[in-house]
Amino acid sequence: MVDINFNFQKKDLWLFSAIAIFLIGVGCVVAYNTAWETIPGDPAVHGHTPDEIMGGGGTEVYDSGLFAVTAGQDYTLNHTLNSANVMYQLFFSRFANGSDAAEIGWYVDHSHGDFHYEIGGQVTEITENSVVVRTGSNYVGYINREFSGYYAGSYSSGYYRLLAIKV
Repeated sequence: MVDINFNFQKKDLWLFSAIAIFLIGVGCVVAYNTAWETIPGDPAVHGHTPDEIMGGGGTEVYDSGLFAVTAGQDYTLNHTLNSANVMYQLFFSRFANGSDAAEIGWYVDHSHGDFHYEIGGQVTEITENSVVVRTGSNYVGYINREFSGYYAGSYSSGYYRLLAIKV
């Protein structure tokens, strides 16, 4: 039978601790990928990034920011994502600061007899690097918040914000 005894001195534990801390520190530095581009406004991350997990690429996002719109207009936006595989979200707000923003789409209101209203916005004429955002000929957006006791209505001007997410 073999009897193994370890005789650690205090200085040996200090050396072992220093080596362990060094290896953990090197591991953290290697895991941090400085080439990854974060979504604007996100803090830099420490650790593994989505492009390592998903096998490269990561997620690219275009944010138009809020821009003024009026009814019956086309707005060309250049997102430069270099792909037709893009998912779009369009938001409408009555205010330049976006405080009441709501996601919108396009619809036609036929409840007025022989005439109708085009309301909202749509993303159209999609290319690999640009889109056209078209507003309704009558209204750019509709917000219904009556259930919470304040406003509801259709608006002929306001602000849009387009998010384009490369998939």
